[in-house]
Amino acid sequence: PESTTLASETGVNTNVFPPKTQTLALKSQNEWVFSVQPGYRVKDNHLAYAKLSYHTMDAVASSSLYADTQKESIEAPGFGLGYAIAITPNLQVQGEYESITFSRSGLTKSSQDVLTIGVAYRF
Repeated sequence: PESTTLASETGVNTNVFPPKTQTLALKSQNEWVFSVQPGYRVKDNHLAYAKLSYHTMDAVASSSLYADTQKESIEAPGFGLGYAIAITPNLQVQGEYESITFSRSGLTKSSQDVLTIGVAYRF
């Protein structure tokens, strides 16, 4: 499966004899996001919307010295707001803010704020 490296560190492990160089890696796999975005048409070409989302992924930790990996499934709700403006009937620009709280996993007290700015073209 496709994965994204979240963190990687290389150092000397002095807990083994003789000490060896070790690389620790944390990767995410199987990322899925489901969202609902109800909106309100402010003007003919302006749309304000709220975003309710559910994020899920597997975090996989590994070491270059051991064959075992540790895996934890992470679930997180997300809440956000967005605004979109149709510049032409086919071209739209939008900005969105989303706050994701990792309260339903082992990552308590962790959160992520995401700001997205985009351009969309409709055929």
